[in-house]
Amino acid sequence: MLAEDKGYSEKSMRVSKDTKDKLDELIKVKTGTHEALTRRGRKGESYNSIIQKLLKKNVIVEGVDLEKEGKRCKELEVENKKLKAKIKEMKTKQNKTITELLEHNKKNTMENKRLKEENREYKEALGIADKKG
Repeated sequence: MLAEDKGYSEKSMRVSKDTKDKLDELIKVKTGTHEALTRRGRKGESYNSIIQKLLKKNVIVEGVDLEKEGKRCKELEVENKKLKAKIKEMKTKQNKTITELLEHNKKNTMENKRLKEENREYKEALGIADKKG
């Protein structure tokens, strides 16, 4: 199912699109339209952060259940942290595997060189001329 079908924006699955629109409208009323358009980009403030501030101040936004949205954001953040930890674990495991393969490759290369040298010595001992010269 697409993000738009659930009422969430594409870029952020944390806060529903309706809530974002209402919060943006609230910011416009409080700060003026021009500042509202640049506020999130300039300050880097997330909608979740805005929701948490509004909850602390007991502000009521018409048509938005801030507690529900805030709780949902917290749950998604916890899930996100778990996924990041799992990704980190998988990368560590992958790096370990790559390191093991590189070491194995190095051992094989050394063994190959040793066997080539041994083969050359046997050929010299038997008097067989090497085709390379």
